[in-house]
Amino acid sequence: YYNSDKLSDDEYDRSYYVYTGSGSSWSQVGAKFGFNGNDSALEIDPATMRPVLAFQSNDRNASIPRRSLGIYTFDGSSWSAGSEIADIAGMSVYGYHMRVFNGSLYLCGLVQNAPGTYFVFKYENGSWQPVVNALPAGMSQTNMVDASFAVATDGTVYLCAGGDEDANGTWYITVYKCAPGETAWTRIASPIKDHSASGMSTSTNFVLDLCDDLPVVLYKNRDTDIPEIVMLNAETLQWNSPTALGSVGMGSYLALEFAPDGTGYAAFLDNGETSSLHVYKFDE
Repeated sequence: YYNSDKLSDDEYDRSYYVYTGSGSSWSQVGAKFGFNGNDSALEIDPATMRPVLAFQSNDRNASIPRRSLGIYTFDGSSWSAGSEIADIAGMSVYGYHMRVFNGSLYLCGLVQNAPGTYFVFKYENGSWQPVVNALPAGMSQTNMVDASFAVATDGTVYLCAGGDEDANGTWYITVYKCAPGETAWTRIASPIKDHSASGMSTSTNFVLDLCDDLPVVLYKNRDTDIPEIVMLNAETLQWNSPTALGSVGMGSYLALEFAPDGTGYAAFLDNGETSSLHVYKFDE
């Protein structure tokens, strides 16, 4: 977690802390590290079973340029100094997420300054190897808002992205894929949802996961504020009709996860005063 406590009249902590829990107790993993960052992504490297953390630097005095992505690893006793991934070093990185698929650690995100790209890297032998690092054909670099991804058992990467401006200033929630050996994104099916540019938000309002290696997307319908979920039809390779999850408007947080047996869980916070958590289950 990120601690922004004020320590004195002119001093803030603004550091990252990682803890491990067992039973009812928590213990800190290494010392605090980093300073003045934005958001964070934390995962466990399956090869070492140790945590890896990424966050966007917001410190003008740090060795990592402001708005660039720093990667921090734990060696069993201490955290490394922040390092950058060569392919995106010095670039403004947003919408980044780390996840484990097929026993490997992956990192996804978007570069918002030229050249704009949606990237996926795979962590192997202590270094990040590019899987795909490209802007999908037809997407405008000025309207990139977020990214969500998953990797199928055959190594195909699926990306859910917000963007694709047209002459009317419309943007779309769209899913792309990149098969093993390819270096470009290919659109699958048709756009899921479109919105006017005035309704665009930089916050995450969609998330993608896989059920039986086919993409499933949970998103916020901006016309109704109701969360909806769509699944790709295995026969037509088009989206099934969207399913609304209840009738309560959602806020900005949502999550989606499918187990290997096809059981899925979708969760979101509503937009009420108490921001209650709603959880739904899908069973094939």
